Amino acid sequence: MSQQLILFARHPVPGQTKTRLGAGIGMERAAQFAEAFLLDLLDELRSDAWHRTIAFSPKTAASRAWFAECAVAEDTLWPQPPQSLGSRLNSACEQAFTHADRVVIVGADCPLLTAGLVHTAFEQLTHHDCVLGPASDGGYYLIGLRRPLPDLFTDIPWSTAQVLPATLARLVQLDATHWLLPERFDIDNIADLERLRDALCQTENAAARTTCRRTSVLLERHP
Repeated sequence: MSQQLILFARHPVPGQTKTRLGAGIGMERAAQFAEAFLLDLLDELRSDAWHRTIAFSPKTAASRAWFAECAVAEDTLWPQPPQSLGSRLNSACEQAFTHADRVVIVGADCPLLTAGLVHTAFEQLTHHDCVLGPASDGGYYLIGLRRPLPDLFTDIPWSTAQVLPATLARLVQLDATHWLLPERFDIDNIADLERLRDALCQTENAAARTTCRRTSVLLERHP
């Protein structure tokens, strides 16, 4: 069974990434956090159980060069086309399903995403058409499919609290079964950073502190 993991990631350039967070802590610091999230996830999500594609944006030579430095030899780099998020997700799935039986897509904004959650997603795709990782803001941090569902990404109110409800409703319309992973949260503002700090300080999150080692260092440096 061929498994494809796709990481959607943006080149962490100040002023071009995590701008909502940057409005509170400065664009330079926000880009440092974005880079830490991304590099921690690249370390965490390496596995022989799947092939990994880094779907990067923007589609520039500078971005490709930066991601090529971060990638490992086995990774594939795929520039995201300048389209809507739904179109980009659909394009990534279409390409992946030409050689994979199961596809999982994740973003780079959820530092508490673990390889264990990705493994669970792939396992549940044995029994379900779709796996979703709900985000606390109403979106999702992970989506997995075992067959193409191009209509799943059309007419979704992206960047709103209705993304997950609309996606679940669409799955019903498509007669597709689904499984929900535990809820996690993205980092979009200062309150999210504080929430992350609290989560990483808990004793039971010792493993998470190791997973988020660069992020943890940044949180210590920036009260």
